[in-house]
Amino acid sequence: PLTRAMHLGFTATVSRKNYVYWSEGALWSEPRSAAKPSGATKLGAVPEQPQRLVADISGDQFAFVMHGDGARDTIAKLENQRLKTLYTSPGSIDALTMIGDALYFVERPSRSSWRVGRVKLAGGEAIYSSDKTGRWPALLRGVEALIYYDGAARDVLSVSLDLRQERVLTKDFICSPLSVGANAKVYCSTMEGIFELSASAKPRQLVPAPRRLITNLAVNSQYLSFITDVGGQGRDRLALYTVPLGTSRTDAAPP
Repeated sequence: PLTRAMHLGFTATVSRKNYVYWSEGALWSEPRSAAKPSGATKLGAVPEQPQRLVADISGDQFAFVMHGDGARDTIAKLENQRLKTLYTSPGSIDALTMIGDALYFVERPSRSSWRVGRVKLAGGEAIYSSDKTGRWPALLRGVEALIYYDGAARDVLSVSLDLRQERVLTKDFICSPLSVGANAKVYCSTMEGIFELSASAKPRQLVPAPRRLITNLAVNSQYLSFITDVGGQGRDRLALYTVPLGTSRTDAAPP
C-alpha cells in the first residue's frame, strides 16, 4: 500500500479530489492522487477543531459541525476562505452526512426528543422529520434515501430525502456500523458478520463472524471494504479487508 503522513486529527474526510482535515487552527486539503511538492493547501482559518467533517465523495464541497455558545451546535462551511454558518441548532448535533448538495443531521432540540434535519449546502431554511423519543442514532448514511439504525428497537430504517416518508427495512437486526451502496443496498456489521440488506430479499451474509471488532465499512459498486481493530493490549493497530460484491464470500473472515 502507498502511505502518506498527514496531521489528520480526529476529524477528516475525503472528497472527490482531496483529503480534507483540520490542523493548527485551519482546514487543509491535500490531493488524493499524489502529494504536492509544496505541501498541503490552507483552505481557511477555523480556530477550533470541528466535531465532525463531511463530504460527498462525488463532489468537492464539504461542511462541518462546530460547538456553539452554550449547548447550541452549528453546521458551517468555508466560503471564499471565510467561515459561513449554514444552520444553528437549538441543541446538540449528534450525526451529520452529506448527500449531493444537502446536509442531513440528527439533533436534540430538547432533552426528551430528537429529529432528523436537512439544510442545503447553499443555505436556506432547514426542514425536519417529526420529533422522536428514545435513543438517537449516532450515524447517518445514504445515497437515494437516508439510512439509520435504531439501536433501542434494533430496526434499520429508511427515510426519503425530503424527510416526509419513513419505512422499516428490517426489524430486530443489528446494523452498526453500516454503509450504503449506490444500488440502494445497505451493508450491516453484526456479531454474526457483515450482511447485505435489500428491499426485495432476506439479509444475505457476505462475511462470516469476525474475531475482531469491525470499526467501519465502506462500499462502492464493486467492493465492500471494512476495518478491524487488531491491536489489543494497548497496541494501536487496524487492518483493512476488501470483499468483491456480487457473490457470497463465506471464506472472507479476517484472521
